[in-house]
Amino acid sequence: MSSVKRIICLANSWKLKERCIAGIDIDTGKWVRPICDSLYPEDGRVPESVRLINGREPQLLDILEIPLADIGNNFGFESENLSVLKGNWRLIGRTLPYELNKFCSDTQ
Repeated sequence: MSSVKRIICLANSWKLKERCIAGIDIDTGKWVRPICDSLYPEDGRVPESVRLINGREPQLLDILEIPLADIGNNFGFESENLSVLKGNWRLIGRTLPYELNKFCSDTQ
């Protein structure tokens, strides 16, 4: 099954001349890393042609809608990976840093 997931972008880092995007799924509170395992089966990096929204890189604290599968290649240790599906990424808003508090816990 697949769906469009809404994530708060908390990472946009370089990965082998492309990008690694990650963030918090607003609906589940879980860490999510969209991966393009169909294009890059060895590491899942996300190419510019997939991640740009109207020519703009996702930025920290952007709220993104991304078409994602419910599973993805975990490369043996990254259970948060979800495969990117066909469709456009959308910027639907931004969040403020203090709004992330609801996704934090102080338990160890």
